[in-house]
Amino acid sequence: MSSSFGENVDPCAAVRAILGSYPFSVGLLRELLQNSDDARASKQIFVLDHRTHATDHIHHPRLKPTQGPALLAFNDAMFQEEDWEALQNIHRSSKKMDTSKIGKYGIGFRSVYHITDYPQIMSGPYLAILDPQHNFARSGGVKIELSANPSTYQGHLTTFDSLLPSDWQGKEFTGSVVRLPLRNRESEISNKVVGSHEISQLLHDFIK
Repeated sequence: MSSSFGENVDPCAAVRAILGSYPFSVGLLRELLQNSDDARASKQIFVLDHRTHATDHIHHPRLKPTQGPALLAFNDAMFQEEDWEALQNIHRSSKKMDTSKIGKYGIGFRSVYHITDYPQIMSGPYLAILDPQHNFARSGGVKIELSANPSTYQGHLTTFDSLLPSDWQGKEFTGSVVRLPLRNRESEISNKVVGSHEISQLLHDFIK
């Protein structure tokens, strides 16, 4: 089962403007770490997945390019409803209303578009895939309830397997994973094609 899920403004133009304020750098990783801190997570894991995964059993054929190498960021806190809402509102952050959380979640998260066109977020029973270019979703993305029929989306689930429990069968996922399939061709969002070696260097610089 799936439902419409996407950003509520002209996404590509807004993303390009934001990327101008967030240079391609280790700041991207710091933003992801900041999101984990905002969520009061106690654990953060970054994984650079060099693999290319099967392209069957995915939501839409136009998502086949997302089955290649990707950066994944895990934390042990689950998304709340206001977090899902913030993802859909590119210039508005629910965190602005909560002084116990720092950073501008809605805008800062968009730095991930330096490396991807299709951010994917798995948390609780859901997998969300954003599509600012409206290539596969007119609404700008999709939010899938995995527990309804996980085998239908097995192709997507395989790309998260390095961070899923070995006995996970589509049940509610306790934690959050942001998966960023690396951009392998120029797009409306950015003309930057990103290789695994660049992400490897970012991670190396980040841990210095």
